[in-house]
Amino acid sequence: MSSCLKSLTHSALWGEMAWQLGGKEGFKLVAESDKNSVSPGGEKLTQLFETYGPALILIDEWVVYARQLIGKENLAAGSFDVSMSFVQALTEAAIAAGNTLIVAAIPASDIEVGGDNGRTALGRIRNVFSTKSPDRAGGNS
Repeated sequence: MSSCLKSLTHSALWGEMAWQLGGKEGFKLVAESDKNSVSPGGEKLTQLFETYGPALILIDEWVVYARQLIGKENLAAGSFDVSMSFVQALTEAAIAAGNTLIVAAIPASDIEVGGDNGRTALGRIRNVFSTKSPDRAGGNS
């Protein structure tokens, strides 16, 4: 859990991202989702990017983070499925807003992936990003 301000704490990736983009007002857009451990969805994220963009979102070690969520429920930051819903919503919102670029580093070797859970996480994340790549988003398939 990260504390952005002495009176403001959040638990989820989207809470941290919203805070970094828009401070307290940005966080308000996703506060309910953060509190309930659910992905905020594409509309809220699009609004965040349109209001506080342009933005470059850099994500490192997402596979490492996500693989630790598999098989665990009732986490303050949401479950693995919630995290994967966020991946989907995030990429769709970046495309919809038109002023946001998402860059996510993925493991280069099987050792870095970290076993079966890592392969599951990598497969899901890679699938979302491969179907949302800029050449496909622009209609050049």
